[in-house]
Amino acid sequence: MPSLRLLAAGSNAQGQLGTGSLEDAHSFTPCLFAGYPAGSLPPGTLAISQIACGANHTLALLQRQVEPDATPVSELWGCGDGRRGQLGPSYLTDVGASADKTSTAVFQKLDLQLDRTVGADSLHAYVPRLVAAGWETSYVVVSRAGCSDVLISMGADDYGDLGVGGAKGKGVMGRPVHLVDLRGLFAQHAGEAEVDGGSFTVRSLAAGPHHVVVNLETVHDHEFMQSLLVGWGAGRHGQLDGFERTPGKASPFYTAPRPIPLAPNAPAVVSIALGNQHSVFLDASGRLSGCGSDRKGQLRDLRTLANVTDVACTWNGSYLVMKDIEGWRILSTGSNNKGQLGRGDFRDASSLVGVQFQCTDHTCQLKKIACGSEHILCLLTRNAGEATQAEVWGWGWNEHGNLGLDSTEDQNRPLCVWSSASAIGTASHAVGIWCGNGTSWIAVEQ
Repeated sequence: MPSLRLLAAGSNAQGQLGTGSLEDAHSFTPCLFAGYPAGSLPPGTLAISQIACGANHTLALLQRQVEPDATPVSELWGCGDGRRGQLGPSYLTDVGASADKTSTAVFQKLDLQLDRTVGADSLHAYVPRLVAAGWETSYVVVSRAGCSDVLISMGADDYGDLGVGGAKGKGVMGRPVHLVDLRGLFAQHAGEAEVDGGSFTVRSLAAGPHHVVVNLETVHDHEFMQSLLVGWGAGRHGQLDGFERTPGKASPFYTAPRPIPLAPNAPAVVSIALGNQHSVFLDASGRLSGCGSDRKGQLRDLRTLANVTDVACTWNGSYLVMKDIEGWRILSTGSNNKGQLGRGDFRDASSLVGVQFQCTDHTCQLKKIACGSEHILCLLTRNAGEATQAEVWGWGWNEHGNLGLDSTEDQNRPLCVWSSASAIGTASHAVGIWCGNGTSWIAVEQ
């Protein structure tokens, strides 16, 4: 079985890289998982499904096969700052028992203690399936076959981030784990008769620093019924208003989920990307819609595009992947003070511009794009004769060394920051990338 490693670079004041140190990492460094050899993931790890990063904390969702013939299981791990409850109740006990100041700098297996913390005995058989992270808040979707998904929130509630009504006494000093009421939304939106006897699935989950958007889908008698986009948290700039801007002054924040209206007869949303004060939605037809702040031009001309295949957001920018018969390209718009538009300068864009990649033809395929607060990573595969070479390219803000270039200079055009050809070990192959707030992550298969 191939073995996996997780590498990290960037900001690390609270140990959020999980490298065993509290110092920033200016080059990609192996992560540590408690109880296992340095630089290795838990035995039987088949995949890293997701990495989600907050201000100073990180969630990692692993898929493991503990026994040779056993069904793979989903495990939630975390590292970094958990003082506001953003890493759940077990984490505070695990790292608090250690006198080592770097105890937060190692990934710990998280036990959400659902039976005890939320008082719902029926959740004992649910397993984590999706994760997201706000500034000091975490979100975990747990699932069980034949049942509706359950969305859990943990941590700070500064702008209604928890999505549970904004009542006082919540967070680490009160109940540490909360259930976000999604079923009630369908009751309001579709009527109780349509919800009873059916179930709903969280298709996707996205979080900015202080707002959250969830894409839900209802199922009744094993048939699709409808989808619903909902959100909560910071809303002053209209980032939760969707197609219909709220008349008058937008609410500063929403403490519970609310429907986000899209254009009439719009196709289903297939991808969600959130910045600091804006939201972008990609629908099944390949078109985009956006809402929220456009002060930096982060929403400029998005509605004019077609044939978009992917979308991602930095705090103040939007990045769109498009493919045609000539190959692929990335367009960017928004803030460029750190070179994050990737066009070779530091001037803000007056319109959508193309990122200056050296290869966009059919010999070089774009597998994934990931945006951090103000930096970007792309995972590419390049045909090199009979072999396929994996490369990670990056650009933008680099103050904490988050581009892994062993420097802290911002980069205004894409550079190759990791490749299988230069990696230690002849059979290393990058299979995943993620970005956070001044942090970068690469999953490497050997």
